[in-house]
Amino acid sequence: MPPPLGFTFHVPPGRSPLLVLVNPKSGGCQGVALLAEFQWQLNPRQVFNIMARDGPGGGVAGPGPGLKL
Repeated sequence: MPPPLGFTFHVPPGRSPLLVLVNPKSGGCQGVALLAEFQWQLNPRQVFNIMARDGPGGGVAGPGPGLKL
């Protein structure tokens, strides 16, 4: 059965996956710049805007169906 998101990833031995959750409204609204910078430096699939309302049913979007914010 294929994974629910349609892709797989393999973590090399000795490495740990990294997720970045950004609130763009925090820190004097500097989060927008941080969000863009993290998406540039990392894979955009690792970086999430916790204020985005594009999740299921208009809720907050998250990294995947198994992780709840």
